[in-house]
Amino acid sequence: MTDNTKENADLKSELRQAEMKARDQKGELRDAKGRSIRLAIGSAIAGFLVFAVGGQYFPGYQLDSTAKANSEKMVASAVSDLTAQLCAERFMRTSGLESRLAALNEEGSDWNKTNYIRNGTWAATADGEKADFGIVEKCRDLITQRVSEASAKITG
Repeated sequence: MTDNTKENADLKSELRQAEMKARDQKGELRDAKGRSIRLAIGSAIAGFLVFAVGGQYFPGYQLDSTAKANSEKMVASAVSDLTAQLCAERFMRTSGLESRLAALNEEGSDWNKTNYIRNGTWAATADGEKADFGIVEKCRDLITQRVSEASAKITG
């Protein structure tokens, strides 16, 4: 019986060691699951932040406020360009072009030329107000371009 009790004690000892090993493996598995869950949650939060904060700077993606501001700028630029073109057309089409061009050339500096055009009736906006200096500068540049193109055709 001593052999039998010794065998039972050895088996009990092995069983306890196996149980301890199993508990250790369960603990490691639980820790691994916890780490993977924390990693998944952290990755989800990081992905959300990248998308929410950085996503608005990707091409083709805009907030409504950004799109509205951009569209307002584009409309203002289009209206400015159209008003400048109308100004140049009025300047070039009304009678007495040669005298206006001579007076414009006598003004000397670009600032004085811009004031000459703005004070004339050519740079009026649709509501009859004087156009701002940005529009008048574009008008002046268009007039200068058209005069140089016309003189190039005559001499060339």
